[in-house]
Amino acid sequence: SDRSGGGAAGGTAGGSNIGGSDRGRDGGQQATGDSNDSSIEERQLLSRYGIWLLIGLVDPAEANTNERIELLGRMLAMLCQWFHNTACLPDDQAGSALERIKSESIHGWLMKVIESQFCLFANCLVPSPPDHAQIGGHWECWPSMTNQIKEGFKRLLCLVPYDIITPDIWSYIMPFWMESFRYDLAEDELSELKILLSKVLDPDLSPLGLEADVMYRFISRSFDQQLPGEQEQALSWLQILTLLEIPVPMYLLEQMFLAGIKSFQSLREMCIQQQQKLEQDSKQQLSTKEDQQQQQQ
Repeated sequence: SDRSGGGAAGGTAGGSNIGGSDRGRDGGQQATGDSNDSSIEERQLLSRYGIWLLIGLVDPAEANTNERIELLGRMLAMLCQWFHNTACLPDDQAGSALERIKSESIHGWLMKVIESQFCLFANCLVPSPPDHAQIGGHWECWPSMTNQIKEGFKRLLCLVPYDIITPDIWSYIMPFWMESFRYDLAEDELSELKILLSKVLDPDLSPLGLEADVMYRFISRSFDQQLPGEQEQALSWLQILTLLEIPVPMYLLEQMFLAGIKSFQSLREMCIQQQQKLEQDSKQQLSTKEDQQQQQQ
């Protein structure tokens, strides 16, 4: 009986220890999770000092050598990645502090960058940026082309709400993205970007704040060209948007197509004029040759 009672007591003690061990693990996991969340928030707050140093000490206009330009490009690429890493912030004092930095401090500095180093900044936002701009995020691993395009476009969209993507920047980078969508993504992969593209390309929903004719200027300007290849490229982009059910205003499509027809008519008239001129020159040369032969006779 004593042994039985001792065994029961021992069993109870053992059970208590096991339960305590489980609770210890659960508590440890919870503590680890809280610690990770706290660590992420601390890193985000500490990143403010790097941003202040960047905008306080780096003058974009002084990037006047290849080394300085490349260094500035690396910092711009990391700044874009910082926007991506801090895209989802808690609605608290820390989150509000970082949002103020984005909307107030960084915006003015980036406008100076765009003014003095337009192509340097714009090339950080294309699907395949220069080597010095392939930093952070998906570039930390060896991304597939599909992942490179998806993650790069998501990073681009993180800049949109802060009025950083100007109309000129937008018109510069979008042909690169449309060509990547055209050649580097399969149809089923392209459909995964439908929601993102709809948010940014739908004039009624887009946070870009651009009028439809400005937003789609990167397409419409191709129809002003007399080169058939330019118009074929623009038509393929419109086909992609149609496939993804992204609305393009009807009046804008009409303007594009009429401009394309007009440019082709101008090209046709120019070709006819050139042909007529060639025929006239040929006749004149033949007449001159006949006159010379008659004089010799």
